[in-house]
Amino acid sequence: MATEHTLKSMDNKLTSNLPTDTVTSLATTGIYGTDGSSGWIPLKCDATGVLATSGGGGGGDATAANQQTMITSLSTIAGDTTSLDGKITQGEGNVTGGGSGLQQILCYGKDQSGNLDPLNVDANGHLKITLNDIEAGITSSIKVVEEKSATSANLETAGSSKSAGDVSTAITLGNLKNIQIVGTTTTSTAKIGISYKGASTIFYPSPQYADLLYDGTSAYTFAMTVQGIGASEVKVHYQTAVAGLTLDYHIF
Repeated sequence: MATEHTLKSMDNKLTSNLPTDTVTSLATTGIYGTDGSSGWIPLKCDATGVLATSGGGGGGDATAANQQTMITSLSTIAGDTTSLDGKITQGEGNVTGGGSGLQQILCYGKDQSGNLDPLNVDANGHLKITLNDIEAGITSSIKVVEEKSATSANLETAGSSKSAGDVSTAITLGNLKNIQIVGTTTTSTAKIGISYKGASTIFYPSPQYADLLYDGTSAYTFAMTVQGIGASEVKVHYQTAVAGLTLDYHIF
């Protein structure tokens, strides 16, 4: 049956006449495709009639060998690349625990000078990390603790006497902010407190005084703690005359 070159419809143009035991008498029709520039190209099949494609399966170029060639032909990523298209290279032929022929990408980090350095791993592939900032922070914390170590000292020996308005020598607190004074006196009405250094050289007395506790014999004991001191120096202040005095201080 001839086919009209002006054919626009297949209605009533093809007849079905399929033999049951052979396909030798069948008529054939060619199927073509176009790549958009080289005209019409016939579709190909392999010897078993499977359509050949470029993505695998069938005949033509989609063989295992050709696919391997395509993989190994990928190029190394250029330093100024803006895309990974066609830039990844095939990695090791056999990677333990990870199969063979894996693709690999090198990872780099930029240092503070702007240089690119490869990330470092140990023999097991674990990423190595240097904790410089943390180590520095730990060292700094230890140093601060050392600077804030407590100090104890005797300020007045046993039997000392003080007149009303007297003050002790200055006690430098440094980085410490707390002080405790302890001692004894034979004066039942003694008022012993703390004076704080101001912006100049003047020391300002606090209205708080140490409570006295009679020891049952002839002396009165006292202990007074002040915390969170903002001044750099303090003095022990005697509001009244004090006799039979012993005094120690502890800063922390």
